[in-house]
Amino acid sequence: MAEAMKRGGHIATPRHPTANAALASFLYGKVAVLRLGLQAALDPSNATKRYFLLGDGSAATFEKWRPGEPNNAAGNEGCVDLSADGHWNDVECISCAVFDCLGIKCEIPTSRCSG
Repeated sequence: MAEAMKRGGHIATPRHPTANAALASFLYGKVAVLRLGLQAALDPSNATKRYFLLGDGSAATFEKWRPGEPNNAAGNEGCVDLSADGHWNDVECISCAVFDCLGIKCEIPTSRCSG
């Protein structure tokens, strides 16, 4: 997320169902997932509980998790991807990501991306 913002991008962060549906329809037939501008944080009063923050540091008030998510399956899934069906999945932040940077698709490769 920081890399995309350094490039002048604004990371998509749906704050209500209508925005989430619009982003999901943007994905349909183009890319499988879009990285959202949300990141996990631990609850200071309960170290086993996580919540998700918007890019400005405020807590997300709208969520649309896929059933069984967020599950932190890899033990370090601190980022969120949106799929074309409109559901969210928590993922490793180091995984390959596609962002919508000011309307232009920006692929931010990492060492784990192929090709």
